[in-house]
Amino acid sequence: MDTRESIFSMKLGACGRFAAVVMACAVAECASAMSWEWRLTVEEPDGSVTVVTSEVPRDDIEVALEPVKTADGWDFTGRIANNGKGLVTSFEGPIIKGLPVDKARSGFYEPRGLGWRVSSFAQMSDSRDAPKWKSVAGGEFTYETGVYPSLKLTMPWVALDDGISGASVMVLDARASAKSFSLCYRPESDKAAIVPKHLVFIAPGQIWKLPTVSYVRYQGDWHIAARKYRAWYDTVHKFDTFPTWTKQVNGWLLVILKQQNEGIFWPYGDFGKLADYADSLGLDMIGLFGWTVGGHDHLYPDYEPCPKMGGRDALVEGIKLLKKRGKRVCLYANGQLQHVGATRYWNEYGKDHSLIRKDGELVIKHYHKYSDIPNYDQALACLYSKPWFDRMLSLARNAKDLGADAILYDQLGVSGPYACYGKGHGHCVPAYSYADERVRFLARIADEMRKADGDFVIMTEGYHDSIMDSVAFWHGISCCASRDSCDLLIKSRRGGRNPGDEWPELVRYTFPELATTVRVPTPIVDRPMVNYTIVFGMRHDVELRYGPDRIYAETGNVTTNYGTVVKVPNFAILKSGPKETLAGYMKAVSDFQHANSDILLEGRFVDTDGFTFTGKGCIAKHFIGEKGSGVIVWNISTEPSAVNVDGLGKPQSVTEPETGAVAPDTPLAPDTIRLYRFADIAF
Repeated sequence: MDTRESIFSMKLGACGRFAAVVMACAVAECASAMSWEWRLTVEEPDGSVTVVTSEVPRDDIEVALEPVKTADGWDFTGRIANNGKGLVTSFEGPIIKGLPVDKARSGFYEPRGLGWRVSSFAQMSDSRDAPKWKSVAGGEFTYETGVYPSLKLTMPWVALDDGISGASVMVLDARASAKSFSLCYRPESDKAAIVPKHLVFIAPGQIWKLPTVSYVRYQGDWHIAARKYRAWYDTVHKFDTFPTWTKQVNGWLLVILKQQNEGIFWPYGDFGKLADYADSLGLDMIGLFGWTVGGHDHLYPDYEPCPKMGGRDALVEGIKLLKKRGKRVCLYANGQLQHVGATRYWNEYGKDHSLIRKDGELVIKHYHKYSDIPNYDQALACLYSKPWFDRMLSLARNAKDLGADAILYDQLGVSGPYACYGKGHGHCVPAYSYADERVRFLARIADEMRKADGDFVIMTEGYHDSIMDSVAFWHGISCCASRDSCDLLIKSRRGGRNPGDEWPELVRYTFPELATTVRVPTPIVDRPMVNYTIVFGMRHDVELRYGPDRIYAETGNVTTNYGTVVKVPNFAILKSGPKETLAGYMKAVSDFQHANSDILLEGRFVDTDGFTFTGKGCIAKHFIGEKGSGVIVWNISTEPSAVNVDGLGKPQSVTEPETGAVAPDTPLAPDTIRLYRFADIAF
């Protein structure tokens, strides 16, 4: 059976020829508001590249697009038949044109990380220097998203609206194949086009089926598009099989026990001290990184307990101790990296089952932690490879046997699709790895582990929605999940002039069940980041990565001497206050989350739905639990603010982490959070 059977239909000889389909009545009906076209890219046998458009099609490549009118727009399906000799490498379409833009109010909502709002249309017409925009001939400017599925494009839909009305283009693709979007804008006409781009390899004699591309017009804002996408998503995905504990964890202490230079910071016998530090912060989980012979980012994918840290028995006893102290435990494994030439796995399998570029070279990554050690080559595995799958499954089983509650496959929620030209991997050549087969890769592991232990879960770093069926808990990174994200959000929502804005509401509203940490690679977290994390319903992250981090955790002493460490922690956080003050606030907020777990941890994030709010310089978000709801308010200004939450009835209680109960009309202090709880869900 052809590996591409789920994507490509039978050979042309069995299905005949078909011409481009254009429904004249459909196009005429929507022409006043928008129009559409398409283009595709062909790699010719001589190596040249040709762009084919709907205005000037080719006889040897037949495109059939079928638009169907819906209640709120159009759905497009179709097929491409490659009757020629070249390789079709991308299809852009349907390109939705003629979308109105209000320079002052419009935003382009892009699921980069947990969300991003592009708001630089006025800057484009004035200075034409907004970041990420590219100038195109004819006065047009183009903004390109990352590629789905990856951290750079975490859902396959985008929206353009001014808060009153707008449009969304979403690709409803159960296969999670590789794709991206572009926004093309003409300042002189204030019109835009949204361009979905499908990354494909359609060989001569093959037919490719276009997943449904849905164009949606709406009155209101992006929330409407999010609800529509989620309604479709629920028809093809289910992720309600995870154990309850994954919803109740409020965050983790990430600890690198042994580093890339094989320096040991936390032997297995010291796990009690890790539990002490996690207790002082109120954190429920501990992630054990660098727990192996090679240390962190070294000798992957060989993971064996380290005799110098105490050996396997000591590791098992240490994990038992952490669990006895009430901590969930996650063990680390990298989901894609192989240390080139340094392991038995590499010599037996890796060298033949790595991603291969078109030029025959490996896809190499470097993670250089110390300037005085080699910069190791790390080759990416091809996820189609059976030996790689077998190794990853064996690591999950080993983590369970060691007593852990979870395994983290690092980077699989980060990396985007790669074109692999390797032979013998189980895919056609070429094919995109880290796309639709990643869904099956992790689902098979998750299913096996559910059968073995229903309480054991899979984690990964980053986020994208194609693997939410398999991943119960996520390690955040990048857009909307970092300390920089917190600063950018505060700046922009205080009224600062930015070309864009961190917009964590985009993913959190679409997937309110999402349990993800933020990312702060520093041994303590400051007050703004703690507040940012709880208000958007995320989980805390504190990291002990290097020797001086242990000194800080145990004594509170700050040193800026990290020796030959390439990337040091955020010293501004470490110096923002005494350790007792910073840890004390995180502990107070952690206790607050646990006391209100039904709302703040297990509740459903519904953003601004169902209530009205006034409070100068404040952000307010709504969570719904099984027996009631709550609105959490954060004052991001520098002055006390009068706060009023309306539309949900009389609050059952009004509390703050540090002061407990307060009167509802008490001004909210700067950089302080407050929870208004309501007994009934009133909408």
